[in-house]
Amino acid sequence: MRCRKCARMHTIAPTQMTETRRLHCLIAGFEPFDKAAVNPSQQAVLSLPKSIELAGSGNRMPVSSVVLPTCCLDAWKTLEKSARGAKGNELILLLSGLADKRDQISLERFALNVQEYRIPDNQGHQWQEEYILQDGPEALRTKVNLRQLSRHLQANGFACEISNHAGTFVCNEIYYRSLQSWGSNPRFRAVLFVHLPNPGGYLRLQAKLTRASADNEDSESKTLWQADDGGQAEEGSFSQAESRSLGEAQNKETHLISEAVEAYARALTEIVRFLANTSSP
Repeated sequence: MRCRKCARMHTIAPTQMTETRRLHCLIAGFEPFDKAAVNPSQQAVLSLPKSIELAGSGNRMPVSSVVLPTCCLDAWKTLEKSARGAKGNELILLLSGLADKRDQISLERFALNVQEYRIPDNQGHQWQEEYILQDGPEALRTKVNLRQLSRHLQANGFACEISNHAGTFVCNEIYYRSLQSWGSNPRFRAVLFVHLPNPGGYLRLQAKLTRASADNEDSESKTLWQADDGGQAEEGSFSQAESRSLGEAQNKETHLISEAVEAYARALTEIVRFLANTSSP
């Protein structure tokens, strides 16, 4: 005759096993860099809910968000720790960063085995013509079907493109290390890097595509986001009218970035749903 304790253990075990087998998403953004006050990838990632409802199933998938330091060494340490601590037998790893010269969401196909930093990272590293991994392949490719994902995003109203170049800064380095470590790991259903574009450029393009704002000025949002870094004026040098104008411009910039971040968060959510409901080719 089985004791009550054994019976309780027998009935609890299947439930626990089901819980640990759940699909989990780890999504990352980066902190601001190059004297910028904000990084839209950080804001978008932090605005995501703790779980996302999967299309067609009614099930919800847990989501963990992490902000990576914009430093080649610290970013990888932070991501590795987060991946090790993520629950679930299957993981989706979605990385995101800012590509300020682009105006569409970029789905990155390749990561290159190269460090060529145009600017220093936030800890002063500025590698030139170095390998990320000395004995690693020249390039690594995601297994995600980017053609299908691109069509899915476009059908849901997001301006996006497939990119074959993730740059040579920290974004590319973390993508390369992720694909090298987890790209063929059966625990990881998908590993993908998405570059988020210049907020002003993206919103202008979206307005054109949706014909929602035909009178938008091409120069206004670009000017707002790409702030002049020529130095601060001396105290008392602004007239009241100039100060008021500057305050209005700053308010517009804040609103513009907030609107773009909301769009980026919706796009990232849709990408997660796609990855959760499709298999790698």
